[in-house]
Amino acid sequence: MQRKEQRFLTWMVLLGGLMCLFAAQILSLQTTDDRKSTLSEDVQVLKSAMSHGMGSSPLESSLIWDPMNAAIIIKCRKGVPKRDLLGLVQDVKQLDERLKALETAGLLRLSHDQFRVTFPFIFGKEHGEYFKLVRAVARSLAPKIKPQVQQMVSALNPLGWNGWSYHFVWSELFDSQFIWSRMVTDKIVPPLHPAIEWIVYPPHPFLTGTNYYPDDELREQFLDVTWTPKGSTIHFIGGNWRAIYNSALIGKPASQADQQSLNKLGLIEPNGKILIPVIHKDAPLYEELQDMAFRYIKLIQQEVPIKEFARIADTDQRTAMAMAYHDVSWELLRIFTEEKIIERPPAFETTTPVNYVGVCGVVDAYPPFIQLLKEAIASER
Repeated sequence: MQRKEQRFLTWMVLLGGLMCLFAAQILSLQTTDDRKSTLSEDVQVLKSAMSHGMGSSPLESSLIWDPMNAAIIIKCRKGVPKRDLLGLVQDVKQLDERLKALETAGLLRLSHDQFRVTFPFIFGKEHGEYFKLVRAVARSLAPKIKPQVQQMVSALNPLGWNGWSYHFVWSELFDSQFIWSRMVTDKIVPPLHPAIEWIVYPPHPFLTGTNYYPDDELREQFLDVTWTPKGSTIHFIGGNWRAIYNSALIGKPASQADQQSLNKLGLIEPNGKILIPVIHKDAPLYEELQDMAFRYIKLIQQEVPIKEFARIADTDQRTAMAMAYHDVSWELLRIFTEEKIIERPPAFETTTPVNYVGVCGVVDAYPPFIQLLKEAIASER
């Protein structure tokens, strides 16, 4: 998930957990309120914002790239009177101009003589409380879903996809079209339009997302690309999605140029075999993933103390569920990785070109998901 471009289905790219990561490079900071940070560090905090849904969002504003604005926004995360901001901007006129610009952009609101951010912001002392809850939920969930995850991962081996365990557990299960169709339809999380956004900083170390291609039209299949902030899959796989998508569907390179691209990415064997999973609706694995997704939703609804998450995040329960769902699922990725149930491909750990086996797959579109996307497009227009 990268910063959005103005394209017809650019929001498809932020359907990796229905989130948008505003920067791939995330710096680790202390999480105490009295941390000593530079202004550039404040910008990094805001660049880690996440978004659910489609449409423009305030945290996409170029205003957040201004170090002084970033410092003001962070200072206002719990609400402060204007006088408390004078230590950041000595000139009252300049402060007034900045506050007006931030209000106009939808980043701050004035309520009861206090300026406050317009989005949930987990940062500082509540960060520890939030993640303590995340870890507790994940520990309770893990044994309940692990047998099915192990069974699904084992089913990949006979298909020649044993290197895709991480991709399947994240992009085809936890972050799948099945999950988001049901979660949105059942009003467990907010609708796809308008977008909501939040910040949890520092983010979970296993933060992972999914980009969907094509990103310019709706088709009967998606190329799902798993990414991590440290990795290079967005650039190298996303930049070659047409070659990957077309070759996977026909079972061979669609052109000489496509073959060259697949060779560079390590996604084709010398004998011409395409190393990209393709899952159609009539495949048993497709149905298994759908069933697992719906079961996971029921489990996470039972396990997540949503009122507690909403209290910590100071937001409504549906937004809190969107936040908690991602962090709990990332914690499960950590647990399953440490237990060696799944394995992270090398491409997730470096920005330099590597072998890209295990990071993407082509899957038939799920009709309810397509319908939600069409409705979101209509709302956006």
